[in-house]
Amino acid sequence: MTEPITARITVLPLILFSLLLAIVAGCQSTDPSSAVGTFGNKLTTRGERELKLELGADGSATMTATFAQGMQSVQTGNWVADGDSVNIKFSRLNGFPQQNEITFKLERGNLVPTKWDPDVYDVEILRLARF
Repeated sequence: MTEPITARITVLPLILFSLLLAIVAGCQSTDPSSAVGTFGNKLTTRGERELKLELGADGSATMTATFAQGMQSVQTGNWVADGDSVNIKFSRLNGFPQQNEITFKLERGNLVPTKWDPDVYDVEILRLARF
């Protein structure tokens, strides 16, 4: 009777290890540090405007919009990465308290918006390429 118990004890770790490998292999993740850097977009439709987003290694986020007349709007806040998603929570707009959130997907080094407030942001300007 000891042989089946011994066989189960030696096979069980192999089964558990195989399951763990299968789970890890199925999980794709992006290194959060790959999102650190400067991204931007420049549009000439409906008036010239430029958007620059800086994601700091310390988790800080600064987004600057520059309009044709030279006016600027600056949002600041923090960001976190979760797999290939980058979630930014802005807390200030031009120095004043403001709550706003944007989620991007990191694709081939660029940021593609997946969640944003359409009343605040135009999806065209939010497609950001790495500088």
